[in-house]
Amino acid sequence: MQWSQVTVPSPSASASASTSTFSSQPHPVPTPTIKNHSVTLYNNKLYVFGGYDGRKNHNSLRTFDCSTMEWSHVSDVGGRLPPGRNGHTATLAGSSIIIIGGWLGSGPLAADDCWSLDLHDPDCPHWSQLPALGSPPGPCNMHSSDYVESLGSVFVFRGGNGREYLNDLHRLNV
Repeated sequence: MQWSQVTVPSPSASASASTSTFSSQPHPVPTPTIKNHSVTLYNNKLYVFGGYDGRKNHNSLRTFDCSTMEWSHVSDVGGRLPPGRNGHTATLAGSSIIIIGGWLGSGPLAADDCWSLDLHDPDCPHWSQLPALGSPPGPCNMHSSDYVESLGSVFVFRGGNGREYLNDLHRLNV
């Protein structure tokens, strides 16, 4: 295994052989300098959601097409957008990205909500807030989650809730 930095053609690449990197040069689609965001791969595109820029949480959605090496801002999304957040998880379950928890930037506790970005039709993505049925994990941030396809479930191992460190495991049947 070997690491390398990805270079992306700049808007003027056709006029010159210059390239730019994600972190320091201009791009056709500006990408914010953020931390604690999520990145999820679906159909050869990296979906980047949320994050914190030192002043506020974001709820923007961008994609990086791994085939064309181009960034896009996804602005035509149906449904109600989730509040901006950081420290959440984004887990691919089938053709949906499940967003769980995170820090909303207000109050002592992390978010206890759950959202789905339906990508079944990638030209028409749709947000929806998932109802809290059963025994949801409650507030969580800096946690981890993964989808177990054979069980049709997202497992969430809580890291914290904003007040204390936790180590409980929860299951969301999708």
